[in-house]
Amino acid sequence: ASHDLRQPLHTVGLFAAALAMRPLDERSREIATSINDALQDLASELDALLDVSKLDAGVVKANVERVDLTRLLTRLRDAIEPVARQKGLEVLLRCPPGAWVDTDRLLLERVLRNLLDNAVKYTDNGWVHIEAVERLSVPADGGPRGRRIEITLRDTGCGIPESEQARVFEEFYQIDNAERDRRKGLGLGLSIVRRLVDLLGVRMTLHSEPGTGTRFMLSIEGGVSQVPSPETSGPAAASTL
Repeated sequence: ASHDLRQPLHTVGLFAAALAMRPLDERSREIATSINDALQDLASELDALLDVSKLDAGVVKANVERVDLTRLLTRLRDAIEPVARQKGLEVLLRCPPGAWVDTDRLLLERVLRNLLDNAVKYTDNGWVHIEAVERLSVPADGGPRGRRIEITLRDTGCGIPESEQARVFEEFYQIDNAERDRRKGLGLGLSIVRRLVDLLGVRMTLHSEPGTGTRFMLSIEGGVSQVPSPETSGPAAASTL
């Protein structure tokens, strides 16, 4: 599927882009733009389906390295700010300099990006907050204390009823899309997040109330140092979805 479906989709995309570059009347240009938008939606949905397939097949392996969390969160904040600004939302980031985590950088970024995209998508007024805090964990067996980083993503969006909070992690389930409007996606974002946090061994909790907003909290092995440890350089192909 990855090759046989993506290749013709890519070809159609090239033809659609070439068409949009030609002299067209206003109505034809609108049609060309709609074709490009539809192709982008289709490519995104195909990628999500293939990601779920690869995660379920166990072919995705975590490539654990020392990740500069401050840099990662700053980059993600900068990426979502333009979309949030168009909706009148404020995006705030609180992360101490030198914060780091030991995990797979690419997979963690995919988790955070999916959660932030949802936060902006389902928030019409207010803000989206990103916060990272170092915590000391005490093992139940009385062993030595460990260092962990808690990453909290909060929004003032529509919220999720308690009765729906387990189901939002199911494939193809969307609370606000009973009519299966494809323009709203396939409902795979949170199901991918659940698979990824399980693969990474990340603790994730969800707290949400309708009309108040949603909070996701991720707990990952890590800490804060005076000088951020450099990220491991080199390919991370094993973790690429």
